Amino acid sequence: MLCMLWFDACAQNISLDEIQLDTLTLNNISPTLLWQAYGLDKNVVFEVCNYRDAMGGILSYDELEALPSITDPILSILKNNLPLRLETHPYNRSLLQGHLRSFSPEGLIVKLDNEWDGQRLMIRGNPLVPQELVGSHELKWTFVGVNAQLLMGQQTLSAGQGLLLSAPTFPSPASKEFFARGLRSSTSRLGSQNGLGWSLSNKRWLVASSISKQQVTATATYESNVGLMGLAAKDSTISAFGKYYFKNWRVFAEAHHSEQVLGINFWENDVMTEWVAWRDDNGIKTGWLMSGRTMSGEWNFSWITGKFKGRLRHGPWMVQVAQHGDFFTDDRPSFRTVVRFEDGAYRLEHHWHGNTMAFLSRWEGKKKDLQWSLMWTACHYGGKPIWLGTPYVPNSISSKAIYSDYFGIWAVVRKSGKYVSMEIDLSEFEQPGLKGQCGISLGLEELAPMFPKIRIALSHYLRARKRQRHEDGNRRQ
Repeated sequence: MLCMLWFDACAQNISLDEIQLDTLTLNNISPTLLWQAYGLDKNVVFEVCNYRDAMGGILSYDELEALPSITDPILSILKNNLPLRLETHPYNRSLLQGHLRSFSPEGLIVKLDNEWDGQRLMIRGNPLVPQELVGSHELKWTFVGVNAQLLMGQQTLSAGQGLLLSAPTFPSPASKEFFARGLRSSTSRLGSQNGLGWSLSNKRWLVASSISKQQVTATATYESNVGLMGLAAKDSTISAFGKYYFKNWRVFAEAHHSEQVLGINFWENDVMTEWVAWRDDNGIKTGWLMSGRTMSGEWNFSWITGKFKGRLRHGPWMVQVAQHGDFFTDDRPSFRTVVRFEDGAYRLEHHWHGNTMAFLSRWEGKKKDLQWSLMWTACHYGGKPIWLGTPYVPNSISSKAIYSDYFGIWAVVRKSGKYVSMEIDLSEFEQPGLKGQCGISLGLEELAPMFPKIRIALSHYLRARKRQRHEDGNRRQ
């Protein structure tokens, strides 16, 4: 099936101009185009498309976070390049999410995402600590075929291969090619700036700028049916970048006076091969990456300046090896290895890194709109760290770093936008640790009847905090 799709794409010689990317959405793009135009692994492509077909459509990008093959870089590519729907008419949406960590007011995180008539308002943070709130207000409109955007608040501007302009992302195991471009609102201070941004674009070109107290950034990009080229600027530093597409070949590059990157990748017989080189003040680094799906299973590996990383998945088995340190500078580099057996809802894993070893057992289930995950893990720490995958929790990184002996139990229950997560740390039986998190995601129209109760409860809490501070002040006197 995969080979048929590949040869069909080659025979049609599909170009970016012919498929008119500005008319595509995540809900109508074909598997062939999703793979060819955006360079995603085939298992990701078909997992997304199978989920979309089974559910009758994707309403929110958050739905995809629970899919096994979806990583943060892949989700970022989908968000930045493919909308969920064509906004041919005013689209109104209001979403409120709340997350409570450690079941204490200090761990409260609220996110408001409201879209109406070409505008979008996003706010995230603890409402009990107003100075820590992060947000943005975005306006969009179209005139004479030009899409205009004005953004006030927290934002990121991405361009080229991210040498000057990019938001921090997790590395992709399959490719170092950078896809994100343009101006985006943000609800995180990490890798973003608080200021004023604007952009003008159509399906061929984009001009954008972002201005804050700390820095001024800008980009200009022109895209044709065989590639793109452009400039990026950050204060007084300017870089040039470009991409070239030819059938199953892609070339990408970016350069400024102190740093350059050049990469080439191509697909052949369900295998993607990529070579990439970086140069900066510390010298030249090179990388070689391959990934594919063949009779031996799904696999990928990379060799980047003396460091090896690889993964092989065949049937229910998966083996992953990652090197720490490199052969050129370290006398004894170490290797972190994971062996996984997964059969339906059950998963067993064995981790080891030097003298550190861990075992993990996980069970996931679903009944109608109720989903649950249960996991236990035991680790003997021998001086080398390992990272364990944990059950999916919205608005959290599903990973736990282990730097000491550990024995723990995890439980997560999700239903209709609500979830509860618990971690019981039994590393010290005499003093077990308990961590919890809960959250809810609702449309504001569903939450409207609760507003009076929320206002009363918040008022009571603030009065209690003020009374407590007053009593503490009297005790000190």
